[in-house]
Amino acid sequence: MSKDTTPKISRETVPQYFSRGWICVSRGWDSIAIEKFLPIPDRVMPHSGGAADVLYRRDRVKEIEDSFEFKVDTWRRRGLHRDGETLTHILQQFYVDPNFIGLSKVGLLRAALWHYVEREYPDESPEIQKYQVGLLGDCPADTKERLMVNYLRHMGTNYEQLVSATEGRRDFYVFILWQALNRIAEEYPYLQKECRRQLALKRNETGDFNPPRGHAPYVTRAHKHRLARRADRKWRRKYQHL
Repeated sequence: MSKDTTPKISRETVPQYFSRGWICVSRGWDSIAIEKFLPIPDRVMPHSGGAADVLYRRDRVKEIEDSFEFKVDTWRRRGLHRDGETLTHILQQFYVDPNFIGLSKVGLLRAALWHYVEREYPDESPEIQKYQVGLLGDCPADTKERLMVNYLRHMGTNYEQLVSATEGRRDFYVFILWQALNRIAEEYPYLQKECRRQLALKRNETGDFNPPRGHAPYVTRAHKHRLARRADRKWRRKYQHL
């Protein structure tokens, strides 16, 4: 029986550093990405007959490649944002903070009012801020719902992080907003009306859009019927001369 001579792979045989040329040729980086994400090398190996070889730690490179910011930057530079799969990947990064799930209506409203006052009156004394919160407590119900939805969207999700990562992509922004409002409507049914209102408002500002395949914005059955009747009237007006 012949002896197995296959070399065993150990930590010592796996390269712990990548050269600049290696990550460009084999891992798809370019000079712009290196300057942005790896501005400082981990090691510099001088050469007597040429330029120094710049090295980067393997674990550092892989950690950056796995980050959401690097993926979005790569999609943007390569033009892959036109592909529908890219949008799906972005929406998969969306999450809701567990601390903002299952809040009571009274507790959520109070937190939303304080969040609004602290943002609008940051330089006022605590007494003035408390007074403003008391005034907002008497505002109409639809205003309270708007403040609660905005509070959950900005503080209870990574909505702002995703919007910042896709800055300049208005179509991406609308889908991220849809994702946030849809999740809020699922967790807090009494805010569904306000979520639909904000989504409809943004659709009117940016133009109509279709959710990614496999997803659909939250709408009631009655709302679906209204949309169907509206589409039927539009179709009849367009083709009534035929």
